[in-house]
Amino acid sequence: ILIEKIQSVKANADQSQRIVEGGCLEIRKLDTAKKNVTYAMKTLKELNKLVIGIEQLRELCISK
Repeated sequence: ILIEKIQSVKANADQSQRIVEGGCLEIRKLDTAKKNVTYAMKTLKELNKLVIGIEQLRELCISK
């Protein structure tokens, strides 16, 4: 009976370990996705600044 309980505890521990590893994998994927989205947003903001700057420059050239 003691051996069966030890085996049961070990099986539960192995299952818990697999669940934790799966959760950690999902968290890493979400972290990567967050970094990609953050980078894309930063790039779009910079592009927007560039477009605004070009438009302002065009308007200044027209007014001169």
